[in-house]
Amino acid sequence: MTETAPAPGVVEPPTAFASPLTLILDEERTGGRSLEEALFLSFTSDLGFFEVVALGVTQATIARVTVAGDVSMPRNDPRSVRRAGRSYLAGLAYAQGAAFHPKLMVLAGPAHATIALGSGNTTLAGWQANAELWTVLRVDGEQSPTAVPELSAWLRDLSEEVRFSAGVPQALGRVAALLDRLHRDRTSTAPQVRVVSSLRSPIIDQLPQGPVDELAVFAPFHDRRSMALRRLLERFRPSRFTLAYQPGLSDLDGPSVAALMKEYDGRVISENDQRYRHGKLVEWVSEGQRWALTGSPNLSAAALLLSQSDGGNCELGIIAPITSTLLPEDTDEPAARLHTVPPLPRPIAGSGPLLLGALRVPDGLEISVARPLSDTAHLELSQAAAPPEVWERIADIPPGQATLTVTAPADAGSRVRLVVVGLFRSSSVSPDASATPRWWHSKQSAPPRMRPWSGPGPTLARTPAGEPGRWSSGVGPTSPWSMPAGRFPSGGIIGSPGW
Repeated sequence: MTETAPAPGVVEPPTAFASPLTLILDEERTGGRSLEEALFLSFTSDLGFFEVVALGVTQATIARVTVAGDVSMPRNDPRSVRRAGRSYLAGLAYAQGAAFHPKLMVLAGPAHATIALGSGNTTLAGWQANAELWTVLRVDGEQSPTAVPELSAWLRDLSEEVRFSAGVPQALGRVAALLDRLHRDRTSTAPQVRVVSSLRSPIIDQLPQGPVDELAVFAPFHDRRSMALRRLLERFRPSRFTLAYQPGLSDLDGPSVAALMKEYDGRVISENDQRYRHGKLVEWVSEGQRWALTGSPNLSAAALLLSQSDGGNCELGIIAPITSTLLPEDTDEPAARLHTVPPLPRPIAGSGPLLLGALRVPDGLEISVARPLSDTAHLELSQAAAPPEVWERIADIPPGQATLTVTAPADAGSRVRLVVVGLFRSSSVSPDASATPRWWHSKQSAPPRMRPWSGPGPTLARTPAGEPGRWSSGVGPTSPWSMPAGRFPSGGIIGSPGW
């Protein structure tokens, strides 16, 4: 069988472009092809970067803009994030203690949609510096890929397993409904392309069974005992096996990987490019056709072997035929050398509070935390006109509560933070979640949304001098900034009417 790929223009392979920004610029250049929704999902999000690089051109398409990331991972400078909650909705996601890890962009209008599903976060690294893999689906003219309703179903059901800050579930529902309407009016194409996720079942169970002629893998992260890699080899039963990695950059367990390479007589490729390869790849050849799983899943048990209901990550991937290998071309090396690969430091998961968001309601602010507090905390507010270092205590939050309403006025663009002795989390206030105005609507169209943010910068965490403390990030590593206080705050930005 000759290797094939989907029809050009309907599904574009992972080598077609380097950054979602390319697609946004293409939309803006077309002129007149207005969008209704622009959705960006990722693990880590840098809203300062997004506002400088992508927000303006995205709003030029007349789209409602939603950006969401994992509650433990935002890294935003309060001085650089100025339009969240005013011009767009910035949200947070809590995947029940696991990682909210999909990387997805959807640009959808009344007559067309462009979907990018890949490995890059909404950051400078994810959109420019790293080597990423993105697959593009296009709904246009008279054709729509069969994978589109699979994606819309995932968007619609995601809130069953993931808790989002105010407004995000409604945005996901709007995007899903728009994709369904676009697909329903067109001819389904590219049936060989499939969307896979960990929402209902482990991703490994959605992959084909072997034997296959070849199996090739690359990922920046492996689990500590190479359980996911072993399960892939057992499932595919390849005649030939290749593993690529970046010395000093790929996080893998050298001895266990070396043992699998010996057991399966595998080939090791050492990529020495200084550019960090963040794209994830499982590639196989069966009956002459080459296939690739790309997207967010690393070679880890949490990504591939567990569903979300079983404690796995929230992952999103796509399976598509490809015409040539996506592996890097570099140097073969002996598998035995993997024994000497040192383990990279891993973040320590924390159990502190996670402030999910703050919603402006008629009675004040509705505060949401990802999980009920175990200790009393208090809420602090930094008004929009004040420097980000200036905070006032406005309410106490008792343990055991996940939501409560605080009676306090908050100007558009203000910031909130949750403070617990020894720990802190940040988020932001949103306007009324039932309101879904576009960014150019009048001020009377809806109350404001405030975007949640959490940043490791020292200005965010300033507290009384003389009390030692450090920022705790929950899932990420402890921030290197020492804090002159034993309290750790959480900060966000209050949106203005009519964003």
